Amino acid sequence: MVFNYIADGNKNITQLIDMSSGSIANRYDYSPFGQLIADVETVENPFKFSSEYAEKETGLIYYNYRYYNPSTGKWLKRDPIQEKGGENIYGNSYNNPIVFYDILGLRTEMSLEDYLKKYFDAHPKFKENPGNIIYAPWVRKQINRGCVGVVCANTGVIENHDNCYKTKQQATDAQGEMKNKCKDKVCPKMFSVHFWNDKGKDGINPDVTFDPKTGKADFSNWDKEGMDEDSIKFDYGYVNPDGTITSGNHYNNPDKNGDGVGDNYPKEDITEEGRIYIWTEDEWGEHKGKDGSVYYGNTNFNGQAWCLVCGDKNFEPEKDSKPKKK
Repeated sequence: MVFNYIADGNKNITQLIDMSSGSIANRYDYSPFGQLIADVETVENPFKFSSEYAEKETGLIYYNYRYYNPSTGKWLKRDPIQEKGGENIYGNSYNNPIVFYDILGLRTEMSLEDYLKKYFDAHPKFKENPGNIIYAPWVRKQINRGCVGVVCANTGVIENHDNCYKTKQQATDAQGEMKNKCKDKVCPKMFSVHFWNDKGKDGINPDVTFDPKTGKADFSNWDKEGMDEDSIKFDYGYVNPDGTITSGNHYNNPDKNGDGVGDNYPKEDITEEGRIYIWTEDEWGEHKGKDGSVYYGNTNFNGQAWCLVCGDKNFEPEKDSKPKKK
């Protein structure tokens, strides 16, 4: 017999369909942290919450790097990257698995619409309403662009590479010197960029070079669109105050109404609905393959820089927008 898995937007299996009859063989409902609250099962199936393997004997869910206990909402082992993933090394998805989910127990992600909601909650004056015809549409347009737009929406500045450095420490050191340049704007905000460092625009020299003393990057020869059509050409991430890095997977242009035209960019190709990723610094940063090659993030980008921009003060989150502790 053949069965088809049905999952919700957070990758949780909700039904198994018997393909021979079209009837529902299994049905599952979960608490926010993954505990089964309804379980109608006629066929044995170990894949349920988050589409991961659940042990029948223990009730634990295996996420490749560590086990998760849905009854407590915690991992059984420490985060493999320790405090780089946050102070709570046993926590799951910022204690909000309705909005966020964590594929491997390392990186958290959410839907683009959920990220927009969080963004507008932190920037109440930008909230979408008939009277807000400037900021809210601009923010939505930027975030729909994907990784580059996420950086723009959090800085209020269209990306530039005038103050980029090879390492995060070099960029951090330069922040103090750059404060005076920002003047009435928000003191330097940081973002990071991954790229292919091959032959640049001139066809001879590298796309990006770094000053051997200061680490400052020169992007003037960067052939941003130089890779073949199907390759990922770059990846941008905004560095949050807590050190995590937020990025998007691609520009967001789904066809939700099925009219054959992208909802956000009618003249562009239709894409699947975009996702927002929240990386730890370790996952975003430099790794070495078994052959000694260096790559960044989850791809084989061979170049990385950390950049500073003077942020627009209008795009600072309101400090008292979070609920106050009683």
